[in-house]
Amino acid sequence: MTKKTTPRHADKGASLLIVLIIVTVVSTVMGVVLSQVGTGIRGTVALRDQASDNYSADAATQAVLNGLQNSRINCTDPANPTQVSLGTTSSPFYDPGSSVQGALNAVAQCAPDAINGTSVTTSTPPPVTSVTTVTPAPVTSTSTTLGDGDPTLPSYAILTTGSGSGDFGLDLSTSANNKTVCIENGSVASNKDINAQAETLAVRLSGTGSPADCTTGTGVSSSGSHLVVNAAGQCIGGSPAFTPTSCSPSAPAVTTPSAPTLPASAVSDNPSPTCQKSGTVTYAAFLPGRYTSATQLNGPCGASGTVFEWLAPGTYYFDFSASTPWMWPTTVVGGTPITSSGGSIAGLDPTKAATLPKLATAAAAPNACADPAGAGTVQGVELVFGGGSTVQAGSGSTSQLCASSPAGQPPVAIYGLSSSVSISRVGGGAVIVPAETMCSSAGCGSNTLIATDSSAQAQVYIKGYVYAPNAQVIMSLKNSTGQIFNWGIVVRNFRLSVNGSSPTQPFVQLPKPNTGVGVIVTTSTPPPFASTSVSSPAPTAITNYSIRYISVWICPVSTLSAAQPTCPTSPSAISLQARVKTNGATLQVLSWNRIH
Repeated sequence: MTKKTTPRHADKGASLLIVLIIVTVVSTVMGVVLSQVGTGIRGTVALRDQASDNYSADAATQAVLNGLQNSRINCTDPANPTQVSLGTTSSPFYDPGSSVQGALNAVAQCAPDAINGTSVTTSTPPPVTSVTTVTPAPVTSTSTTLGDGDPTLPSYAILTTGSGSGDFGLDLSTSANNKTVCIENGSVASNKDINAQAETLAVRLSGTGSPADCTTGTGVSSSGSHLVVNAAGQCIGGSPAFTPTSCSPSAPAVTTPSAPTLPASAVSDNPSPTCQKSGTVTYAAFLPGRYTSATQLNGPCGASGTVFEWLAPGTYYFDFSASTPWMWPTTVVGGTPITSSGGSIAGLDPTKAATLPKLATAAAAPNACADPAGAGTVQGVELVFGGGSTVQAGSGSTSQLCASSPAGQPPVAIYGLSSSVSISRVGGGAVIVPAETMCSSAGCGSNTLIATDSSAQAQVYIKGYVYAPNAQVIMSLKNSTGQIFNWGIVVRNFRLSVNGSSPTQPFVQLPKPNTGVGVIVTTSTPPPFASTSVSSPAPTAITNYSIRYISVWICPVSTLSAAQPTCPTSPSAISLQARVKTNGATLQVLSWNRIH
């Protein structure tokens, strides 16, 4: 029997096992390596995106800081933070280029700290001017005709036209107590007040009582009732401040009478006077014209001492500075000089010096010139004042002005221009004489068209109408001076002070009795006008903030859409928040925190 032999195991396949082990080990190692490489790549990408976010957040914050510093961003209301969008889908705010997430936009929000760094200041806003259109109601007004149907008489013996807050009307209260001022043959009216405090204003007709009696009003009760004393404002003074009739307060305002017509004549500028000295008196004869300086009027012929100025008949226009008034010298006579017998002075010629000493034969004041109230035709003077021109009667001077005989209107001796006028000049052309400027809408202050010294030593006699509704007159009257005006006065304000005892003659005495004032009542509807009002707003308290928070949100442009065109601004998604302190254009960064 043959023994069966069992074969020995061979080494075949051992190498394969080794190879498999090696492959398994290498695969495991490579998987770990590859996993680490992928993690590194993802970390690099995330780091780049984070850097892009940081750069974008920093830039957005810096943009808001620049806006604050240059006052382009208003960040003053804690309740309404200022939000600024930086970039659009078509024009990104920041494009890093190598970033996986792509271009970035930002939203920044600025809000002041309502608790820390606040202060309160008070602001007073400027006045607010508003203009509204006002349609006035129909107005019923009264106007006056000339006195009692006589076109040569004024409406009133005295009328003051001023009605503003700076006007005072007719004032006799500056004298010492118990003086009486008498006005005859014309009524008295003021569009403001009539003040006879501690004095008496007697308004009556001539021929009632004694001609020289201005103190009692004897016998004037019936005749005096034809005359009136009306004040649109107050009647100031106790009994018997007004006699024989009382002053009526709150009377209707009186319309200013129409301006007189100026004579048509050509004028020369500053004609030189004709001069002649006789003994101790220097005579200076002036001719009508336009005087733009008071220099030659104040120093005619280079004379000093006793000066006799004669204004030859005609119209004189004055337009010179208020700072240099015309100083009336020793004697002034305007018009036609006459002798004590009432006749004219024979041979007197204002252009011939040799004839001027004849002026020594002129009658004593107040009768040195022909009165237009007398019989016959009188050639007199009309003094027209424009600009700042005024006159001052020096102490001891005697001035007499006589107007020309009337031609359908009162004879005008003094005319104050309410508006500028154009006058023709000798040799051709024209010149403008401006309206008087001594008063404004606020009043006239202490300005006066005719000034007298406070001691009342100057004597002033005006025989003619004084029409200067925009001028003010402040004068002093000496008891012995007598009558000053004899054809009525129309001025803005009139103040009279009596020095000494009461005058023995009327202060104003119209040449004819004027027992009534013609009144015309008219109704008119004024046009609409613009009414301007100025209001002063109440001061307001303003809270000032010096601490501000700037919050920034960053987002990829790729995440935006038409429905969400800007980055979301939820509090949990804030990328950066900065805290800054402002002081004008100076900024101080207190903190700079990157949150996401």
